[in-house]
Amino acid sequence: MAKITTQGLEYERASTLEETLIRITEAAQKAGASSLPMAIQMAAQEAQYFTTWPDDIPAGSIGWYGIDLDGTLSYFDEYISEAHIGEPVPAMAQRVRELLAEGKDVRIFTARVDGGEVAIAMGNPEGHKYRDVDRIRRIIQDYTEKHFGKRLPVTNRKDYGMIELWDDRARHIVTNTGKPCCGSI
Repeated sequence: MAKITTQGLEYERASTLEETLIRITEAAQKAGASSLPMAIQMAAQEAQYFTTWPDDIPAGSIGWYGIDLDGTLSYFDEYISEAHIGEPVPAMAQRVRELLAEGKDVRIFTARVDGGEVAIAMGNPEGHKYRDVDRIRRIIQDYTEKHFGKRLPVTNRKDYGMIELWDDRARHIVTNTGKPCCGSI
C-alpha cells in the first residue's frame, strides 16, 4: 500500500480503514503530542479515501461512466424511504447493460452516499437515515446486482477518470465556453 508523509507524520496506508487508523495513531504517538491535530486531519482524509473508493472498482480502470440513480437509472416520483429504489428506466438500463457488455467501468453516481450531510443541513428530517453510508451503498449494490447481475461501485464524487455522467439534472456545457451545448439557458 501507499506510504503517506504529511508535515512530519508518516504512515503506510493499509488495506482497511481500521488498520490505517491504527497506523496513523502509532505514527502520531511516535511523533509526539504536537502531531495530534495532524493525525486527526489524516484520519478524516483516510476515512474519505476508504468510503469514496470501493474495493470493487476494476483494477487498471482507465476511465469510468457515472450513472445517476434516482430519476435517471431508476424511476423517482416521490421519496418513499432511504431503502426504496424505483424500477429501472428501460432505456437507461439498456445503456448500462451495453456499457457493461463492452467491458466499461460503470459506477452509480448518487447523492445518497453523501452521509446525509446536505439533507440534514437543509432541515430534512430523513437525512439521518443516510448516515450509514456502507448500508446505503449495500442497498444500491443489491439493486444493481438484481438488475444487472453485478454489484457496481457507488460514489458521490467525480474525478478526472470520469468519462461521462448520465444524469437527469446535469447540463452539458461546451468546454471552456460556459455555454450550454444544446438549447439556451
